[in-house]
Amino acid sequence: MVFHPSATEISKTLFKLNPNKSHGPDGLTSGFYKAAWDILGSEVTSSIHHFFRSSFLPASTNATILTLVPKFPGASKVSDYRPVACLNTLYKVVSRLLVARLRPILSFLILPITINVQTLNSHIYALLTTSLDSVQNVLQVLHEFGGQCAEIKFLCLRTLSGGM
Repeated sequence: MVFHPSATEISKTLFKLNPNKSHGPDGLTSGFYKAAWDILGSEVTSSIHHFFRSSFLPASTNATILTLVPKFPGASKVSDYRPVACLNTLYKVVSRLLVARLRPILSFLILPITINVQTLNSHIYALLTTSLDSVQNVLQVLHEFGGQCAEIKFLCLRTLSGGM
């Protein structure tokens, strides 16, 4: 699937983003890019074209801040918080461009398989517990989040296995 989105497609994708969403690690919201589009538009377009030509995304563009937001006032346990990922705006644009192109063919690429998330979570927890005793505190946090945290567990598993 090789394609180069047009400058119009890139700007339309950016302008569809909610300007009031939280900023990523770079501190820039989509509202900033929209307000400065006349100045930054060609640079943003060039950066995104570079990604689609080279498949290289700088680490700073792919950086994410993971924060915990309380579900209600007076939250005291880890399970009282909701994990929120604050993504870089350019990453959001690239991912939405990819999703727009993949959406029509996804049903042909992914088989309709039902997975029991609770069973999957317990298997991942057991695997991490037996092989990584030194990260017991991280495991406890992941366990307290229960089924809401499968993506984070996969990320941790991938990150930890890559560092072993």
